[in-house]
Amino acid sequence: MQIWVALILVPVNMASLLFLNEPKGMLIAALAVGGMMPNIAIMLAERGLSKMMALPHLLIWIPLLLILWPHLGA
Repeated sequence: MQIWVALILVPVNMASLLFLNEPKGMLIAALAVGGMMPNIAIMLAERGLSKMMALPHLLIWIPLLLILWPHLGA
């Protein structure tokens, strides 16, 4: 799980920073990276991965998906 997070998830979310010039690029990057940031504090407090890490994903990435939905498959 830690390899998946470190080698796949973090780089994919950080890649959103490459599109800051695009329409809504700043908002999308802020939501993508913002979904990860609270998890750092949770991982430190829990000393590893925890089920509590799902909460920031729900709170931040649902709006992100709503913004991206119309552009998927376009």
